[in-house]
Amino acid sequence: MGKKDKKDPAKKEAKKARQAAKQQKTSQKRTKKELKESGEKDIESILAEYSAKEAKKMAVAVTVVPQPSRRANFSMTPLPNGEMLMFGGEFFDGETTTVYNDLFKWNVDKNEWRQIESLNTPPPRCSHQAVLYQDKVYVFGGEYGTLDQFYHYRDLWELDLKTNTWREVEATGDWPTARSGHRMVLWRNYIILFGGFYEAMRDVKWYNDLYFFSLQERRWVAVPPPRQNSAQPKPRSGHMMFLHSTDDVMYVYGGFAKEKTPGAKKEHIEHEDMWSMSLKPLVQAKGAAAATSTAALDWSKLAWQRVSKKGEYPTARCGAVAAVFKNKALIFGGVFDEEGPRHALLSSFFNDLFAFDMDRKRWYQLGLKQVKDKAKLQEERNAKKLQRKQAAAVALAAAPALKDAAIAVEETLPEAPGSSVAAAPLAAPPSAPAAPVALHKASRQAAHASATAVGGLVLRSAEDFARYFGAAVEPCARIHACAMMRGASLVIYGGVTEANDVEITLDDCWALDINKRDSWRRVLSGTMHTLESRKERADEGGGDRDEADDQEPVERAAVAAPAASRRHGGARHGGRRADLDELRDQLSLTDSERTPLAGESLRDFYARTQVYWATQVLQQWQEAQANGSAAAEEALSEKEIKRQGFALAGERYEELLPTLNQLNELEAEQQEDEDRHRGRAAGGKGKEKEAKDKSHKDKDAKKKKK
Repeated sequence: MGKKDKKDPAKKEAKKARQAAKQQKTSQKRTKKELKESGEKDIESILAEYSAKEAKKMAVAVTVVPQPSRRANFSMTPLPNGEMLMFGGEFFDGETTTVYNDLFKWNVDKNEWRQIESLNTPPPRCSHQAVLYQDKVYVFGGEYGTLDQFYHYRDLWELDLKTNTWREVEATGDWPTARSGHRMVLWRNYIILFGGFYEAMRDVKWYNDLYFFSLQERRWVAVPPPRQNSAQPKPRSGHMMFLHSTDDVMYVYGGFAKEKTPGAKKEHIEHEDMWSMSLKPLVQAKGAAAATSTAALDWSKLAWQRVSKKGEYPTARCGAVAAVFKNKALIFGGVFDEEGPRHALLSSFFNDLFAFDMDRKRWYQLGLKQVKDKAKLQEERNAKKLQRKQAAAVALAAAPALKDAAIAVEETLPEAPGSSVAAAPLAAPPSAPAAPVALHKASRQAAHASATAVGGLVLRSAEDFARYFGAAVEPCARIHACAMMRGASLVIYGGVTEANDVEITLDDCWALDINKRDSWRRVLSGTMHTLESRKERADEGGGDRDEADDQEPVERAAVAAPAASRRHGGARHGGRRADLDELRDQLSLTDSERTPLAGESLRDFYARTQVYWATQVLQQWQEAQANGSAAAEEALSEKEIKRQGFALAGERYEELLPTLNQLNELEAEQQEDEDRHRGRAAGGKGKEKEAKDKSHKDKDAKKKKK
């Protein structure tokens, strides 16, 4: 009985729960102590301050303000009246990350910004997504983080444009998991969500799942994954997603993920594949209206189709932005990372523009058209018209002579029976151009070369910044900007670029008339031209500086921050999180067969992965046998394989134990923060309901008095 009690699964789970609770309590004390010593506030305190600030608001306030601060990974939604709605985003100054939850309306014609301080505003976030439906804007997901603390959201918010008030949506169905870097589009009465990214201390996840949110039923639907061996996009974030509304077809292009394939060195992947999904199976057979009931739809009929590359398509990249104009999807910017030794990344930023014709399924590169002076253009037209008139007059005058010469030639030719006059061979055509594939390859290489030059930009002084950003005639190469259509003009706002191997957050805005494509128009100059180098700042302040700082701007990125953190659209990571990222890569913690789970003992770890360790033992024995080792002369028994496999698992377990304990503690902290945030949101709803009930009671009391 004693042995059975020890092996009782319920008791094991209870023991694990007690251990996890103990670890969580210990980690909370340690983290609070570390944050207190470093002077940094914990996320709980930060969000509590936001909640207290929101609770003090009694009414919606709209004020005219200057242009918002520089930012990336925000949302910019075009409104029916021509205005733009900006929400959230992040700004990294090289030392700290600021995440926003402010809301602005921008009147582009007047260049007037109005800040809306609303009631019940969502918590600060970046890398979220926003869509417009009727007179409401819907925001889902995103992330919030400091250098050492972070978590991802899975909440859905609704902004009423008539009242400028927020409300957290209460929905049913299968909610998407917490994530950022995902993409959303609006189709009929549905919000479609695909992909995204989630970071936990132990692991990093990229998604390729698909969700529909019914705006009529307020219900989430998780689309069943394709059948085995069916084609589908790989997990990714920071991709582009757009909709051909007249044809009911959705497209996904590009994106970023990190994969560790056995035997391959490359881990960071910028996807350059494109996928489409026809949404017509969800449309009723009789007409154009989509079925309103999610339960009545057969979601299993949705299927992915890979789209072949035709035309002049973009190079591999992520972090680009997309907008739809008529039947074309416009793609701007992005970055390509070439992974070098020790996971070092060589980055190429882009500022090129491509169009994907969704009717012809073909790519085009959109450059500026050459526009000539009107007077010179009219002169050229008049000269060509005169040349045509003169050529016609000469041909008319020579017509009789040409006719006589043709008759004379015909008379001199011999006419053999049954034969005909052979036609003169055509002139040899000029040398054919290089094959389209070769031309395309050359242009793609040229694009990489030019983008590398942009990424390697060196700005040594404030004059360099003013000269580069102030005198620009087109938007600089960038990632994580916002792109939207305003009439026939493509508008690009904000994002991140790179100079001196340091990322600089932008706040400029550019517009290009897609029909004319004569020149980019600078809508907002931004404040990048006012940046100064660290050398100048140190000279002004009289402080010490290193020679290595001379060419770096004020925004100096933390050395420990992994370059890939920007690719999926996430907030900046550094400090303890950067160290854990490095440990996770070095120790292969993403491999579940070689990594114990949270609270897992050595015996449980070996029982779960014994097939893997048996395989390792056999491989080692085969290698020893091939090398003629005396230890491999005898065949291995099953008992010996298990013994050696358990020894290998024990070595791995002991190697990872200190790191895993730390990861378990941090994961528990993160989960607690997310649970606390959800609890606060639920509590906020309760308080809001109590306030409404009290307001109704006060009104009733006043009516009785009257």
